[in-house]
Amino acid sequence: YNINAIINYLPLWTTNYSNTAVLLNPQNPIDTINICISPSILVNDLSTFVSNVNVANPSFDATVRVHYSNNGTTIINGAVSLEYDNTKMSFLTSSLNVVNQTTNTLTFNAVNLLPLQSGFIDVDFNILPPPTNSIGDFVSFTSNITPIANDTTPNDNVYVNNSVIIGPYDPNDITVFEGKEVLFTDSDEFLHYRIRFQNTGNYPAQNVVVQTYLDQNLDLNTLQLIDFSDSVRVQISNANDVEFIFENINLPDSVNNEPESHGYIYYKIKPKNTVVLGDSIYATANIYFDFNPAVVTNTVFTTFVDELLNINQAKMFDVEVYPNPTNGILLIKASSDIVQINIYNQLGELVLSKSGTNQIDLSQLKSGLYFCNIVDKNGNLATRRVVKN
Repeated sequence: YNINAIINYLPLWTTNYSNTAVLLNPQNPIDTINICISPSILVNDLSTFVSNVNVANPSFDATVRVHYSNNGTTIINGAVSLEYDNTKMSFLTSSLNVVNQTTNTLTFNAVNLLPLQSGFIDVDFNILPPPTNSIGDFVSFTSNITPIANDTTPNDNVYVNNSVIIGPYDPNDITVFEGKEVLFTDSDEFLHYRIRFQNTGNYPAQNVVVQTYLDQNLDLNTLQLIDFSDSVRVQISNANDVEFIFENINLPDSVNNEPESHGYIYYKIKPKNTVVLGDSIYATANIYFDFNPAVVTNTVFTTFVDELLNINQAKMFDVEVYPNPTNGILLIKASSDIVQINIYNQLGELVLSKSGTNQIDLSQLKSGLYFCNIVDKNGNLATRRVVKN
């Protein structure tokens, strides 16, 4: 094997390490290589983002997680704050002591942050009952990390999370926190993903493997793990097949220990610089508990647009696809006229396209899971999962 060091934070860091060949065999199964990494320049660079640990549900408690990182090469004394809508929720507790609290803002200390150090703060809220909050409404959280002065990338010192209030949910899911639409002018920023899994069987799972195919428009070289529930290793093959492998996790089952039966992964990755206006990035995860068949999550997508739709516009475009699964013709019923139908495979590759019709023939496609991207006359976008038999 040829071993090399790849540094995500170039040109901030340098290494004296060069490409080395190692021979591993049954007689010599382990080798050790020492790699020295040192700062090449002194840079201040803090970042933050806020995610949902569980769903926002009226009358119930919800937890958000405020992530913070020192991506620079200096030690920094920082402060992290979380803004929330106090008319829709009430603050309960947090995993780190609050040093300052106003009507709608909590502030925490993040002192002596070492280079490349990261952490998180879990904050618990009670979501107020109807009519204050109803399913389909949105609640907003904004995280900030300071100081911003002299920060090389001040844009990532602030993050806004708009969360939809929902009812029951599947514990095995994938979320992209930037949502379904991102301004094309922000296409060079990270997309943040979370994959959750739960052992809903009746016996502990010794190993869990979470597998996802990176969309062709994502830059593998920018992939970074942010947080994970247990020790994990990452295996990448075929350029875009990523596996998060939890070995000897012994994940309890939900029947005997529901609170400990959950796991998660947070990661971030940037789109390639070749994306164009209108491109969509898709993500689905397959979750394997020991030798059981894969649990397939929902599919999320993010489309690069020149203007964000408002919430009311997005709700107006209702779409139904049938029959699903299908052997051939897929029919589409929509609340407004359809101008474009695009079919993508699990790698995010466009495999079929049709204009000015409400049906498309999938008979020439191989059996499997596809994504049907539908655009109406007003430019609204809807995506549905389709199974081809």
